[in-house]
Amino acid sequence: MDDDDEEEEEEDVDAPFPTLRYKAVRQLGSGSFASVWLARDKSQDYREVAIKVVNKKAEHPTEAGAVAANVERARREAALLQTLDHPNVVSIFDEFETDDVYCLVLEYADAGDLFDWVSKQHGETTKTGPEFERIARDIFGQLLSALLHLHAQGILHRDIKLENVLLEHAPTTEHRPSGLRVLLADFGLAIVHTPRGDQPLMAGSDEYAAPEAILQSAIYDRCKTDVWSLGVVLYALLYGRLPFLRKANQTRRSFLYRVAQGDVSFPQGVDTSKAAAEIVRALLRRKPGDRLSLSEIRHMPWIQEYMSAMDLTHRD
Repeated sequence: MDDDDEEEEEEDVDAPFPTLRYKAVRQLGSGSFASVWLARDKSQDYREVAIKVVNKKAEHPTEAGAVAANVERARREAALLQTLDHPNVVSIFDEFETDDVYCLVLEYADAGDLFDWVSKQHGETTKTGPEFERIARDIFGQLLSALLHLHAQGILHRDIKLENVLLEHAPTTEHRPSGLRVLLADFGLAIVHTPRGDQPLMAGSDEYAAPEAILQSAIYDRCKTDVWSLGVVLYALLYGRLPFLRKANQTRRSFLYRVAQGDVSFPQGVDTSKAAAEIVRALLRRKPGDRLSLSEIRHMPWIQEYMSAMDLTHRD
């Protein structure tokens, strides 16, 4: 059976967006005011794409403000993505809207997200050892490369977390032991960094928030908040859990106070190299002035050789 026959046999799916060009396949996920759909672009040989559908109309008057803010956030995300061109940043192909919805047509990642990957890899026991560390380094290095590109363009992501790191299947090679291509996504909270800006409000998820963002420090290098969040992701990659977890009966205020103290503990009995643990500690230093920059991180022993090889690959 060829691809065209397979497309013809797919059942039509009711989708909240016009399907003249895009054929909806299935819904991938949904939130309060948006949903994401897998679709095929008929104008590009039925290429698979992910369409983020943002509602423009509130179901209740009390939601009007939140709906409008969400649409504005999506428009800002589209504008930023159109300025970026990097193999580890999700690509935007198109945007369109109707009276009811605003849509972004994005690159589809067929291997899910990093949250599910970490959960599956570690399972009931933490996966360790040199071979797994090579895989973790591969994933981390791709994400680091994406963030270096963002910061070079003056863009702060501000919402780096496992769920916003998408994965696409790729050939497994010596340089790509994970068999995955990493795609940093969800730029709705991203901003263009200015040396002197207003006091920044905390953005993103509590578990990934840097201490200085929680404390609302008036003066700090806002690039370092992305560095901290990257450290949380690397910690999860290596140890199978987040460094700070909110207990079921813990108030948000109490949890944020604990994160703001920046006291990171490391699991006992996990076979992680000293070089890997060193880079986690460098990313998760409490004071932003003590925390290494991304350019300093890329030259640390655990990741330096990998990043140099990646640079050569990108030039090729």
